[in-house]
Amino acid sequence: MSSTTSVKVAVRMRPFNKNEESSSASCIIAMSLPHKQVTITNPSNPHDTKSFTYDFLYNSLAPPGDPDHASQDTVWDDLGRELLEAAWAGYNYSLFAYGQTGSGKSHSMVGFGSSRGVIPRACEAIFAKINDSKGEEEQGRGGEGANTRKGGETTYKVEASMLEIYNERIRDLFVPMTQQGRGGLKIRDSPKTGAYVENLKKIPVVSYKQIERLMSFGTRNRTVAATNMNETSSRAHTIFTITFVQTILNRETMKAGDIRSSINLVDLAGSERVARTGATGDRLTEGGHINKSLSALGNVINALAKNGTSSKQSLVPYRDAVLTHLLKNSLGGNAKTTMIAAVSPADSNYAESLSTLRYADRAKNIKNLAIVNEDKNEKLIKQLRREMEELKKQLEMNQNNNPSLNLDEEREKIKRELEEKFRLELMKTQAQWENEQKSAEEALNNGREEEGDEDCPYLVNLNEDAALSGVLIYRLRISSENWIGVNPPAVPADEGNSSRIIIGGMGVMAKHARLTRGEEKALMCTCMPGARTLVNGVKLVEKVGVKVRHMDRIIFGNNSVFKVVVPGGEDIGVEVDWEFAMKEANSETLKAMSSMNDQKTKEETSAREEMERKVALLEAELKRERDKSGEDQSEMMKQQKDLEIKLKSQIEATTKLLKKQERERQDRSLVDRQLLHTLPLVHEANGISQEMQKRIKFSVKLVSKALDALDHGGAAGEPVYKTSVCVVVNGIGGIGGDEMWSHEKFHNRIYIMREMYHTWKDNGMNLEGTEFEDKENDPFYDPPSDYLLGVARLQLEAIKYMLDVDEATPLVDYKGSSFGEIMVEMVPTMGGVRADVDEVEDLGEVLGEEINISINMKGLRGLPMSLLKNSAYKKVYVKYRFFGGEDFMVSPEYNLKMNVEAIWKEVLKFKVSKELCDYVIGAALGFEVWVTTGTKEGAEAGAEAGATEAKGGDEEEEDAEEEGEEEEEGGAGGGAPGLLRENEFLKAENDALREKLALALRRIEILSSSAVPSEAELGEDIAQTPRTIMKLEVVRQNDGLING
Repeated sequence: MSSTTSVKVAVRMRPFNKNEESSSASCIIAMSLPHKQVTITNPSNPHDTKSFTYDFLYNSLAPPGDPDHASQDTVWDDLGRELLEAAWAGYNYSLFAYGQTGSGKSHSMVGFGSSRGVIPRACEAIFAKINDSKGEEEQGRGGEGANTRKGGETTYKVEASMLEIYNERIRDLFVPMTQQGRGGLKIRDSPKTGAYVENLKKIPVVSYKQIERLMSFGTRNRTVAATNMNETSSRAHTIFTITFVQTILNRETMKAGDIRSSINLVDLAGSERVARTGATGDRLTEGGHINKSLSALGNVINALAKNGTSSKQSLVPYRDAVLTHLLKNSLGGNAKTTMIAAVSPADSNYAESLSTLRYADRAKNIKNLAIVNEDKNEKLIKQLRREMEELKKQLEMNQNNNPSLNLDEEREKIKRELEEKFRLELMKTQAQWENEQKSAEEALNNGREEEGDEDCPYLVNLNEDAALSGVLIYRLRISSENWIGVNPPAVPADEGNSSRIIIGGMGVMAKHARLTRGEEKALMCTCMPGARTLVNGVKLVEKVGVKVRHMDRIIFGNNSVFKVVVPGGEDIGVEVDWEFAMKEANSETLKAMSSMNDQKTKEETSAREEMERKVALLEAELKRERDKSGEDQSEMMKQQKDLEIKLKSQIEATTKLLKKQERERQDRSLVDRQLLHTLPLVHEANGISQEMQKRIKFSVKLVSKALDALDHGGAAGEPVYKTSVCVVVNGIGGIGGDEMWSHEKFHNRIYIMREMYHTWKDNGMNLEGTEFEDKENDPFYDPPSDYLLGVARLQLEAIKYMLDVDEATPLVDYKGSSFGEIMVEMVPTMGGVRADVDEVEDLGEVLGEEINISINMKGLRGLPMSLLKNSAYKKVYVKYRFFGGEDFMVSPEYNLKMNVEAIWKEVLKFKVSKELCDYVIGAALGFEVWVTTGTKEGAEAGAEAGATEAKGGDEEEEDAEEEGEEEEEGGAGGGAPGLLRENEFLKAENDALREKLALALRRIEILSSSAVPSEAELGEDIAQTPRTIMKLEVVRQNDGLING
């Protein structure tokens, strides 16, 4: 029997988490349950909505009492029961959970505490149904009503396996990590069953309690590995497989046949990694295999969806990744498949939620051909049933002639033999598993709770992944000495109360610390020399014991985090989790970095209060005007109208300010979370670098960057700044020995650093013969790439009044230090005719007409000498983006020297609009100055950043190159001809500045007199108009810069 079905898709929206609630996040997802439709709204543009339809919708954001609320029971009733029916009918079944980290995938699949997910419910339901079937068999034994299935009696066999795919390697979670090779298990292909994992343990189970124990063991095993390698479950795929076999004894043929069902329950890695890590442009992203599985899964779904809607079939790339190869049957093959797409309702996760919904929408088009997995002999018997009927008649005749032949006795004999054989095999396999599990648990030192230890204090692990927190428990017995480390000293036989607590992870030493318990429940923690140990965020002094109490937090090394639990201890009143411990451990750094945010919050509060005060004053004044009587009605109406206009304007300004503050507050909340997760990783990276003698140091830096307002939710002309968490890499060979990595790039690299570190340790502290022997695969190494020297911001307000701009604007680097200048000239013209400018006083007068803005970069001055010393960088170029342009305007590359003369001119054409007027009145044009090696790769990197080749004069570029070559030959390194040319250039610049200063001082002297200057005194080019005022302001600014 076969059945062609589409992949069913369910979407589940979780409630807000505590971070989202604290940041007052808004919900951007709406669910229409009757229409099975999901609508997502772009928080930056409320009119931008997208709708999708799915098979099932679960709104867990709704309060529990709401009719629309979806609980774990609701999910099980729809999906779990279908899973059970498919398995009983002999179909393969796969259930996927897809979504970004923290979207609720694991909650739906596994659950927490009493809120059990699909996996434990499915396991329990299978055995419940088996027991029900056996009960029916016992009740009906001996008659025609015995437990029969199409004329047969049934026995059942259940096996479980659990694996994890991390970094394209398969781990068996029923085998301790210490007994598994670094290469992981291999996938093989069988013509009968398809892809399978070689040597993967399949453990026979006879009850739900055994499966529960297995899952607990696998989770502990996974937690130990995650702690030792500082991995997070969001980077790994977990597959729990139940193999369900029904053996049916055919009463007519006296032969047994199997109906086999394979149930795959898959918890996929966090989907946001695909976009975020890929967006970094890091050369090692693919080399680390971080996103390979999810990227391949997306390609497979796209290909299958296309095949499902097109007559032309394309090749499906199953073998591109381990995950897709292993789950080939689940995707377009012999299985019934359901996908749970888990989404967050918060506006801060708009991009990830939209990506998840689109992903799930494509999956609906996949077609599977599910087949009942029956024994081939059983199928043949069904086809020959008519012949068997004839044979049956002949047997009955023979029985009448030979009374000694009893078919019922023969049938019972065969059944007993089969049952005895199965029972012996089951006992043998279970005994073997029990022995293996016992030794594994001892090796893991998993500290399972024992009877009579309810009052014993213990350590319990804390993990970034809530599902892995509280899994490892280490009990501390009375009058005991507990050594902690990778290989703590052995416990003498006569010290029965002492124990070894074996932990791993970066920075954990062989003999790391000692926890001592006296006669009562008092505990003392002592760290060994060189062993980094923190108690409640305070680093311990070597060999000095510190008393620890209930709910105290202890960090061993970099990432082995535990809390102390003393039964009966006083609660501290706060939830102690991994995030709490990390905030505590990095409190000083977080406090220093958040001080400027606190100041920003105070300024925002003051500004909001001032706005509200102005609105209140205007409302009071308007009320007074309305209450006046006996005055001229027309005058009163005019005053009221003016006040209403002012009030409306003030309310709009207040609303705009509140939106801006809310946006900035959410950005700061995101930065705080990024800091919290990045700081421990920086400690880890420094530890790996120190141990491998890389001589590279990492530190965290907050960098503020101006963004285009129109692209980031701001009004035209409104400056929008975004603070980002970056990592400064010292010693990698950048400018001044430093290089800046983005938050995403560093997170990508840390995973590859771990892989390199473990490879190095497994290879005897050596990388020879490994993939990391090649320098190009070294995550600590970066080849010379284009480097952002700094940014200059040029105000555009003069363009509003059609004034020329000719300024030397300071360059500022990421540290906020000024180091040089860029000379830029901007000339606005109307319709290409320069003479028309004098007739235009304000751009607002010529709305709809064409304006040309000529932007001419004339050169750079005062570039740092460190550039000239760093031989890797040979060229410099500039780029900018004007009025929300999609692409950057990029200059030609010029020879790198202290003072760079350049001739690069671009003429930008626009239709004058209100948006353009608002933009130039409040915005500033950012010029980014980059240095490059001048190689082809550097040019391509610039193109990837969105740059477009600017038009430049080939002749001028050749002249500049020739001049640079002469400089390199004559004096870039200090030769006399080069210095003379530099002096001549500086002298000419100085003379020009003196002339400008004299002119500026003369005009200032005239304007500062008490008498109103005449047009003759000011000059013919100045008049008492907005343009005049603007020009005078420019003069004053120049005077301040020159004399300041």
